[in-house]
Amino acid sequence: MRFKAPLKMPPGIDTWQGAFLADSPVLRWAARNQTRPGQHEGERITLLARDDWSDRHLEMTPAQIADKMVAAFKDEYSEALPAIEACGAHRWKYAQPRERPKGAEGYLTDMSKGLSLCGDWCIDGRVEAAWQSGTRLAQALCHPDTPSPT
Repeated sequence: MRFKAPLKMPPGIDTWQGAFLADSPVLRWAARNQTRPGQHEGERITLLARDDWSDRHLEMTPAQIADKMVAAFKDEYSEALPAIEACGAHRWKYAQPRERPKGAEGYLTDMSKGLSLCGDWCIDGRVEAAWQSGTRLAQALCHPDTPSPT
C-alpha cells in the first residue's frame, strides 16, 4: 500500500524498516519499502500474510485480500494510518518455504559430490534470508572449522 503521507512513528521509535508481526492472526511481516536503498520516495508498506491464513483465503479476490490485510495492519500498528493512495495484493502461491531443510544451518552441502545449495528457502523466504544463507555458506566453505551463526 502507498500512503498519501508518512507514517506517524509509535512512541519511542524514531523509524523502522521491517517488523515481524508474531501476534497477528493474519500478517507475519511488514516492510517499509522506501527505507530500502534505491527505492522511490513516499511511504509504502509491503505486507506478508501468514501461511495458514493465506491457505484459508487462497481463492479470495486480490481486492478482498488487500482489504483484510490492511485491516490487520491497522489492528497491529499503534498509530493512526494516513490515507491510502493505492493498494493491491498479489498471490505468490509458492514464494514462502513451508519448512527449513532438516539439519540445515541455512544452506545445504554434499562435499562428496562437490555440491552446495543456498537461498532464501533455506531460512525464511525473504531477501534478507537469501543474503544470510549465502553468507553462511561462504563462511562454511572458506572457514570450515568455524561454527556457522544461526
